[in-house]
Parts: sequence; structure tokens; C-alpha cells
Amino acid sequence: MRLKLKIHHLVFLYIFCTLTTACSNAKKAETKKPLDVIKIANYPPDSALFKKIDKYFRKKYKQRSFSGNIIVSKKGEILYRESMGYRNVRAKEKLDINSTFELASVSKPITAMAILLLAQEGKIDLNDSINKYLHGFPYLGIKIKHLLSHRGGLSNYMYFADDHWDKKKVKFITNKDVVNLYKAHVPRPYYLPNRRYNYSNTGYCLLASIIEKVSGKRFHDYLDDHIFNPLGMNNSFVYDTIINKGDSSIYTFGHEKNNRKVKLSYLNGVVGDKGIYSTIDDMFLFDQALFNYKLIDSANLVSAFKPQHKDLYKWDNYGYGWRLDVKNPNNRIVYHTGWWNGYRTYYIRKLDKDASIIVLNNTTRGAFLKLKDLLQLI
Repeated sequence: MRLKLKIHHLVFLYIFCTLTTACSNAKKAETKKPLDVIKIANYPPDSALFKKIDKYFRKKYKQRSFSGNIIVSKKGEILYRESMGYRNVRAKEKLDINSTFELASVSKPITAMAILLLAQEGKIDLNDSINKYLHGFPYLGIKIKHLLSHRGGLSNYMYFADDHWDKKKVKFITNKDVVNLYKAHVPRPYYLPNRRYNYSNTGYCLLASIIEKVSGKRFHDYLDDHIFNPLGMNNSFVYDTIINKGDSSIYTFGHEKNNRKVKLSYLNGVVGDKGIYSTIDDMFLFDQALFNYKLIDSANLVSAFKPQHKDLYKWDNYGYGWRLDVKNPNNRIVYHTGWWNGYRTYYIRKLDKDASIIVLNNTTRGAFLKLKDLLQLI
């Protein structure tokens, strides 16, 4: 039986779990275990590599700046796979290897891959104007590739919505609502299209809306049908405000510095820039699909990793859905990080070594994990 998870909203789960102990005692739904058939490298706990990785994360955990799951791999083999911390800190409910985390901005590489899939199938062209799909959108000259690479120049919907969204009347704002707010109020853009790099959550919200327009499916369903299900990512889903049955015992909660669960934001209803939930095992499957060109072909993947900005330092750039560290052309590094609602996430890939590290963290206590420290682990 395939577990297909969707999510209403975590407020519902919080109330439900508070009123009854059934949530923690309920029989877990049967799930496929994709890693049962994936070779785990022979790096026992007494190996130097295992000790090096484990020491780093144990230290962060003891410093209370980390609570989460980690997977480190090289050439398709898992070198380290561990869970430490709590899904609910104050209730002392422990994480396990199958716990799901909000990916925050690590959602962006997945949204970008969905767009590149549509381009590969000839259903869109990255040079298309977004007005071709978002009819009546009051800005001209913005192309799909500008949204992918953060060159659209649009203002941040997160700030704009605060001034125009009645949170008391309707709790959650959606992608469609964001588009309609831009149509109604036409906020001044930060820059003209393709003028310069400006990291934009708005752009990835619009990309999710374009995916829906072109495919005729909700963003949630498109990812299910074209990424999650084909790759066996059975515990991955997109935030949804519709009640769906699922195994609530594997959900996690984001935590603030005082170990309190983060209150849900009305902005959680907007997806594409964030809003994808996954496990480290599922993210490993996604990672391997990229290395093996199971999702998109090599030409399209190369385009995703091509620097798109002349106005950024050559060693710190952005492609289509990926940050790029390209200071050494023989040691290409692509990555993304995320921070939202008490979650911090890290997805780093060393292309020359076919190596990756994926870190899903549900606490914002302490400093960010440093990219250079994580890179030294692989």
C-alpha cells in the first residue's frame, strides 16, 4: 500500500494530538521502504569518515543548534544516515529516520525541476513571457527564465501581502491570491526585468502558478504525478489546506529559539518558493535521479547549473533553482539552503565527486550551519 501524504495544516494536527493520545499510539500506515533496495556503503561507526561526520552533528546537537536528520552519500552509496533530536521538543517526541520536514527554500530546486520538465516536453519555452500563462498580470518583459534565476525584479509578496491581506477574514493566502493581489494593486517592482539579481520568493510562487496553468493540474498533483511517485518519494508532499488522511506521527514541528513550536503563518498557503515536505530518504532518491538523469536529461540539467548572472561574483552565482559555487571549475558545487517557520535545511551537491549532503533541521536555535564546514564532510 503506497502512502500518499497530503497535509491540511499543522494547526489541525496540533489540536488533534493535544486532545488525544491516539496520535502517538496509532498504528502507522504501511509505507514502502525505497532504501531497502539501495546499497548502503560499508562505513561502520568505527570508521574515520563516519566518526568525522557523526562528531560534527553530535556537537551541534549538544549545543542545541541542531535537531534533525542527515544523509551523506557518494557515487550512489550512503555513507552516513542518522536522526537525532525531537519532532516536538517540549513533548520529548523523538524524530526518526522517516520524519518529514518542511524543506523551506530547498523547495526551489524541485520547483525548478518541474519547470524544466515542462520545457523538456516542449510545453513551455524558458524564453516565454510569463504573461502568456498569467493572463492580465500587470508587468511586461518578464520571462520564465528570469523567474528561475531571480532576475524578474518583482517586489516580495511576503511584505506586500501584509498590507493587503485580511488575515482575519481568510486565514491562508494562496498562489492564486498572490497573483490577484498584484493585479489589483500593482506594487512597484524593485528592478526592471533582467536588470540584476534579486532573490525572489515571488518568482517561485509564480512558477508554481505557471506549472498549474500549463499542466492543468494543481501544483501538488503535478509534483505527485511527475516527480514524487515516479521516483518513489512516497513520503513527500506539498503543504495543503485540505484535510487529508495520513500518518501524523511522522510530521515534525518547526521550533524557535526558546524551543516553542512555531505558529503557522498565513503565508504557508503559498507554495513553490517553499511548502514542500520530505524526508532525507526521499531527498536522496531525488538526488540520485539527478545524478542518473532519471528526471531530466543532461542538457537540461547542465542549463540548471549554468551561472545566469554577470553581476555576481564568479564563485557565488545562481542558475535555475540552484545556488552555485563555481570558483573552481574542476570542483563544481551546487546547493540550496532554506529557512522558514522554525526549519533550516541544507542540500549540497559536489558534482565532480557525485557526492551530496542533505540536512533537515527543525530548530532555529543557534547559528546556521556553515557551508564550508558541511563541504568538508564530503
